[in-house]
Amino acid sequence: MDDPSLKNTLDKLRSRNWEMELLLSGFVLVLLLPVPDLVWQQGNIWLAKMNYSVLQQLLTIVFIIGLFGSRILIVNLVIYLILRGFWIGIVGLTSAFPKGINWANISYQSLYQEYLKRKTSDTESYVNVLNKISSSVFSFSFLLIFLIIAFFTSLVPITTLAILVNTFLADLSDTHWLSRVVDVGIPVLILIYIGLALIFLVDFLTLGLVKRIRWRPFMKLYFPLYRFFRGLTLAPLYTPIYYTLISNVPKRTIAFVLTSYLLVSLFVTNFSYSEEIFYPDQESAYLLLSRHYEDQRQEPSSVLVPLIPSEYLAQDHLRLFLPYLVSDNDSLRQACPEVEIFRESGFTTDMSVSISFSPPDTTQADSFPDREKNVAAALQCLAGLYQISIDDEPIQPPVLYFYREEINDQPGLLTYLPVATLSGGPHLLTIRKRDYSSTATDAYQTYYIPFVKEK
Repeated sequence: MDDPSLKNTLDKLRSRNWEMELLLSGFVLVLLLPVPDLVWQQGNIWLAKMNYSVLQQLLTIVFIIGLFGSRILIVNLVIYLILRGFWIGIVGLTSAFPKGINWANISYQSLYQEYLKRKTSDTESYVNVLNKISSSVFSFSFLLIFLIIAFFTSLVPITTLAILVNTFLADLSDTHWLSRVVDVGIPVLILIYIGLALIFLVDFLTLGLVKRIRWRPFMKLYFPLYRFFRGLTLAPLYTPIYYTLISNVPKRTIAFVLTSYLLVSLFVTNFSYSEEIFYPDQESAYLLLSRHYEDQRQEPSSVLVPLIPSEYLAQDHLRLFLPYLVSDNDSLRQACPEVEIFRESGFTTDMSVSISFSPPDTTQADSFPDREKNVAAALQCLAGLYQISIDDEPIQPPVLYFYREEINDQPGLLTYLPVATLSGGPHLLTIRKRDYSSTATDAYQTYYIPFVKEK
């Protein structure tokens, strides 16, 4: 480094880097604490709007990595704060006792005295080691942030491909030649891309094992691939940290620490302990689940199960919300093939430009001559998936409406069940939902919602 002023500036920054690390790590930790819950909520909301498709699977991977990555970062920053706090304590101790350990005042037997002198580091060396470890952990935390971002950017090509296919080719019939090409070609392209990405990932995780292969034909093939993924994953942002660590820390130490760290983080953030072996956690007539009661929902999330306002009922009608899930589409198509769809699935835009590889579909419900009749038919078809009873007495809903749940814009059916004749006290609302897409002849999902009718 030729510029003396720049060198002096960097020396000053290095001497006080712990202050910046503490400030930044505390700030980032505060921002990260709500992220896992936010990722979980948004993941449920988005995935509930998609059926089983390539795009849904990609988004599932994104949300899992986001959830796992944010938890790892939280654990990492907590470890850093503990180490840095310990380091500050040792620094304070050395300022109070600059001479360090006074062995003359420790009157042990010579065997123990000599052993402890050999095994106990002086405080200055201890401070230096802790400082290196703390700064390395701090740098590693931000390396993880960049790696998570790199994972997301690596999904851009196949996500874009899935979006284009889902948006522009979803209306093709199964017999269309382009549909057949897409059904075979897209999975092949995705598998090839994943295979090439895995080679780059192995090279990264093994600290450059692939780049050490001396076979020239392979080098010529891998080098453009390496440059492509290096740019796609924004490697220039994090390679200074990566190569500084692997060039100054023994590779075995890095491999051991990284493996141990990932396993511990996985265990801490994704495992729980319970001895409640006789307590049920599935739907049961003898179990109250808060997810069925609107006033007991603690956080915004998709409504995936039937919902009533409260477990206590004071009115003569019970308000019941039955969610419409995109996974119901297959059942609805099989149960009511005569019902016309209201729109094509996929992404929508306010722009008037459209691209299609097939003739326009003139049978959609928006151009249907008697739209109200089709709305009524769709309503009855969706209601037909459900069988409702109170205390084992079947109930036919007197009126049904299409309705969007206010908080999360969740679509579904809204009805009001007559309960004026019910006696005061506990009752059981039972809802059975038919799955016509299942191969089983009698496939139902049963929900039990206990409630109390006030006298």
